[in-house]
Amino acid sequence: MIISLEDGAELTRCQNEYVEAKKRADALAISKGVDSIEFAEADKVVGALHHRIRELRGEKGKHWME
Repeated sequence: MIISLEDGAELTRCQNEYVEAKKRADALAISKGVDSIEFAEADKVVGALHHRIRELRGEKGKHWME
């Protein structure tokens, strides 16, 4: 798949942000618990980044394991 330079830059940015957001969510799950508001908010950020990454990669609508 070929994407534009702008989308490529956004994909790289989103992937980097995803890694950091995932680390934060994991740490909050451990320190505050998965039922905490802090974890829920961090998990939403991770989910939104994951969704955008899949859009940019042309995977929107596909099963998440594909």
